[in-house]
Amino acid sequence: MFRFTTARLIVLVALAMSLCTPVSFAADELVDNPQYAGWAKFKPGTSVRYINNTEAMGQKHEAEITMTLIALTPEKATIETTMSMTTNGKKVDVPSQKMDIAAKVTKAEAKETGEPDGSAKSDMKKGTERIEAAGKSYDCKWTEVTSE
Repeated sequence: MFRFTTARLIVLVALAMSLCTPVSFAADELVDNPQYAGWAKFKPGTSVRYINNTEAMGQKHEAEITMTLIALTPEKATIETTMSMTTNGKKVDVPSQKMDIAAKVTKAEAKETGEPDGSAKSDMKKGTERIEAAGKSYDCKWTEVTSE
């Protein structure tokens, strides 16, 4: 007859669990984060402003989002996001939020964002434009997406 002591039982359970646990070393491999790489090219204080105008069911909506690089280290970028929304002339300011973007992420997390995925029918236009801000001129790229 087999007698199990507590220590033997713990070892047996641990061994059984290790055999049942899938091994995923490749998934844990860290790669460069494309979002971090995009911000790492700039100095703290740099900001990006998005304006989204939508008209649906007789109502007009405008959202303005500003993302500002607050801090940049080799490990992460800290971004502060502020947003305001206007619906039919009524403006609402959303409290600002801070977010850390890691320099390294797993392969599964290293997905580019912001590009239409092609699943919705849309019309996309891209262009460049020179704008003046704070007494300086900047060459800017813009994208306009119209979708249903």
